[in-house]
Amino acid sequence: EYDAGKHIYSSPAVYDNTVFFGCGDKHLHAIDLKKGENIWKFETKGNIVSCPAEENGVLFFGGIDSVFYAVDMNTGKEKWTFKTGHMISSSPAVSNGIVVFGSHDSYFYALDTESGKELWKIKTGYRAFETSPAISDNTVFLTVREGFLISADLKTGKINWKFKTESEIRSSPAVGNGLVFFGTCDYRNYIFAVDVKTGKGKWKFKTDGYIKSSPAVTDELLYFGCGNRHIYAHNTLTGKRMWKLQTMGEVDSSPAIYKNMLIIGDNTIYAIEEK
Repeated sequence: EYDAGKHIYSSPAVYDNTVFFGCGDKHLHAIDLKKGENIWKFETKGNIVSCPAEENGVLFFGGIDSVFYAVDMNTGKEKWTFKTGHMISSSPAVSNGIVVFGSHDSYFYALDTESGKELWKIKTGYRAFETSPAISDNTVFLTVREGFLISADLKTGKINWKFKTESEIRSSPAVGNGLVFFGTCDYRNYIFAVDVKTGKGKWKFKTDGYIKSSPAVTDELLYFGCGNRHIYAHNTLTGKRMWKLQTMGEVDSSPAIYKNMLIIGDNTIYAIEEK
């Protein structure tokens, strides 16, 4: 047990037996996983909602102070910063020396992980980035609250396609089996499967509750939580529902998969074994 002193806004990330998370005390904390003791704290000028991503021993995350940070994972020392035009609540994705994230200034940024130099940016024309990007095969996918899924080339930022829904999106995308998945959260309440290459819809499934939960994907199954107090499992290729499980509360959190175990929570943490 570790007392951070303030509300913890960001999801934790675990690398090399160390837990990293952002906090309402305007610090990124590094905690020893086994001892629960603080290793270091990195100070920013605002609360940290963004969950850090790691590559080559460097942590990347954004702050409500509109700054994107690169911090040495072992020492807690700053490597570089990048200033955007508004707060950052999106958690980054990183691959092959490129880190990507969205800012509430309506831009989608790609930075060089070594130098922090801007490689490209996309102006979406939309107000806010609350979701987090996904990267697969040198392609980056981003959901935008105003109802778009965007596919762009990771190296150049060239937009491949846009998939438009008629709904609000607060679910981050997940990629698997040649499809990208996300949910919507107004009265329509669909989970969508979209072809990663063409941007064409493969299937969609309507629920009777909002979907803020970001899905998780295995080789065969797609998992997500729903505001109707259920957890769902669907076949990734056909969209057929394989099972659903009633919960005690609305499921806003995103599932995690460990070996053959699905872990997700409302006010209770559920561990569900797939046989």
